[in-house]
Amino acid sequence: MNKPELLIEVYTDVMCPWCWCGETQLQKTLQSQEFEKEIGAYMKPVVQLKPYILDTRLPATSFDPPSEQYDPIESTDYTKGKPPTKREYYSKKFTSLDAFDAKISARAKELDLPAFVWLSDGKVGATWLVHRLLWYALQQEQSGGESQTDGKYQPGIQERLMQRLYKAFHVESQDMSDVNVLANLACEMKLFEGDEEKAKQWLKSDQGEYEVGLALEIGVRNGIQSIPFTIIQDGSDHSSQVLNHVSVQAVFMMTSYTDSFFALA
Repeated sequence: MNKPELLIEVYTDVMCPWCWCGETQLQKTLQSQEFEKEIGAYMKPVVQLKPYILDTRLPATSFDPPSEQYDPIESTDYTKGKPPTKREYYSKKFTSLDAFDAKISARAKELDLPAFVWLSDGKVGATWLVHRLLWYALQQEQSGGESQTDGKYQPGIQERLMQRLYKAFHVESQDMSDVNVLANLACEMKLFEGDEEKAKQWLKSDQGEYEVGLALEIGVRNGIQSIPFTIIQDGSDHSSQVLNHVSVQAVFMMTSYTDSFFALA
């Protein structure tokens, strides 16, 4: 039996810690017995990750962020090609990093996520290439490279890639604005046939730029000002919440998974 799709669009950015918690909770919910019994038997959940740029001021290590999406570097406190370290960035962002860490670490522990690393020398750069790479992964999914089978929900390649990128940034302090880093991680996830040179060439191209830019524009039109932000079935938006229960009549009951990570002014 072909089940109707339950489309769940999640606006996110790899540098958003609450997004990692939220997407992990979403996957647990979709894989739960309660969901499978009440919803999965009748509808097929389809999760798509959409782009949101959390900080439009950031420079990048390996590329020039597009001027349509990022602030002119001269209007920021940063230097072209030199993203700040995590130590510099988060010490400045939070008046009380310890208090923030305590709050999010408690939630991460509940979800079996590793501890976040805030004060390392890893770089905090523009995430434009990450959004393009996630767009590419979704195209591979939709082109028939992978398909969701009946039974318990299994995350697709886009979601699995994002989980790997979250860990790479928040735990391993890898630079998400470095082409070499992203090519390596993409190939680790079996994208580009495991060919790092092919991955680098794609990342240095303009493929996906228009589509990612359009998705960002749609997010703005939807009034998204903080993430994570979820849109269900192209219209039922639930800011800062994650799917917890849906009746077969499509009455959505949502439960907050914690605070949003607001974009910087």
